[in-house]
Amino acid sequence: METSELRPLIRHITTACFIVIAYLSGMRVGEVLNLRRGCVTRDPKLDLIFLSGHQLKTTPQRAERSPATIPWVINAQGAQAIAILEDLAPSATLFPFGHFGTANWLRSPRTRTKNSLADDVHAFITWFNTTIADTVDHPTIGEDEHGPITGVRLRRTLAWHIVRRPGGTIAGANQYGHLFTRMTHGYAGQADAGFLDEITFEQFLLRTEQLHDDHQRLTRREHVSGPAADTYRHRVREGQRFNGVTLTSAAQANTALSNPDLQIHHGALLTCVWRPETAACQAPTNDENGPVWARCRLNCSNIAYTERDITELRNHVTKLRTDLDLQVLPLPLHRRLHERLTEHDRAIHAHESTRPLDRNDTMPTTDRLAQLKAERQRIRDASQRLLTGTSACSNGKFTISTLATEAEVSRQRLYEHHPDLVADFKASAGLGPIPPNIDALQQQLADAREQIRELKAREATNLDQIKTLCAVITELTHQDHAGNLIALPTAGPRPLKY
Repeated sequence: METSELRPLIRHITTACFIVIAYLSGMRVGEVLNLRRGCVTRDPKLDLIFLSGHQLKTTPQRAERSPATIPWVINAQGAQAIAILEDLAPSATLFPFGHFGTANWLRSPRTRTKNSLADDVHAFITWFNTTIADTVDHPTIGEDEHGPITGVRLRRTLAWHIVRRPGGTIAGANQYGHLFTRMTHGYAGQADAGFLDEITFEQFLLRTEQLHDDHQRLTRREHVSGPAADTYRHRVREGQRFNGVTLTSAAQANTALSNPDLQIHHGALLTCVWRPETAACQAPTNDENGPVWARCRLNCSNIAYTERDITELRNHVTKLRTDLDLQVLPLPLHRRLHERLTEHDRAIHAHESTRPLDRNDTMPTTDRLAQLKAERQRIRDASQRLLTGTSACSNGKFTISTLATEAEVSRQRLYEHHPDLVADFKASAGLGPIPPNIDALQQQLADAREQIRELKAREATNLDQIKTLCAVITELTHQDHAGNLIALPTAGPRPLKY
């Protein structure tokens, strides 16, 4: 191979190794460029690969690293990339400064700069698209709508995938060869390495985006059910004050994330309005700051069901029914699936039975009347089961709460829409008649609801004005302190989209 061909090839291989190391480790660009020979060590007992180097943005006492105090955990692909660089690099540094193959590159003790690396990445993309892609039958690297692909953006991309992809922390363990606690909480347990800042900002961005979407859906009258439904609505409304917030540090993002109004976590089949005091997934010895989905219990008082959750739940119920039809299922598994199916059906029925009936409802009148008729029949059947001592899903006590549970209807809906059936049950159970002023109370309730609608309309107008003012304040703040502030959600390099 001619020298004129060898030099650009060394450049492209070095750049490819940088991309592998930076993306699969989460290290800063400067930290990767300062790597030196012998930076990789292996622990056969732990089956882990460690990487030592010059850690940036840390205390002077910890700036110099040795294999005894390893800050990073990498996977086999990252270690292989470093081994290739150790074969290519002519000096102690793995990314020497200067043009590849020149005397400066051979002898310089300096490392490459971010600007020279950006040129290397651009040249690598061009070379790959024109020379390699067709040869290996691989798609070309396209233009990014958010700007040039640079080394700085790789770190943020890693944070984006861990936070936003389903099972992101597990994907981190599989794809990047490290555990979530070792990687995202500061490289082998050292929390000042800084990657947690990227995770924190990305979590804050995701949480605020979800809150905004939740608020828009509530504005369009999305129905929410479950024991935490009222708390969900309250937090979504209160969470709108984060619109236009400008953060200057990860500490502020951490403080914001600990705010109860941001503690809404959307799962696959339900929404957790997390409150540690009442979380069924919280073990006494744990200090989790969010839900532990693996220990989620359907009887938890932190659960809320949105329309999106119910849609997914219906699909899941359909799959469970299909599984139950299989003849090869062991009996214990069949029982467990049947119990879970019953719990899901109860949640769906409760969601539909608590759906408000109002003038803005778009459901056809015939369907609504049929649903109301079926609901009243369920209440009558539940009342009969309680009176005869054959309750199916309650403790069998002669109370209105028990009747609501047995009929799978909320207690509030029972009083508001079926007062005659409540009166019949009380009379039959010997609980006494309903107070004579029930009509007056219902009228007061209707008047209060009308006032609430008017107040909500005023609140929406005020929120629009506040959002406009927040946008103006944020813009003025950016103009005055553009060099010192990190404004979300556009802060930092954008992640690469695939």
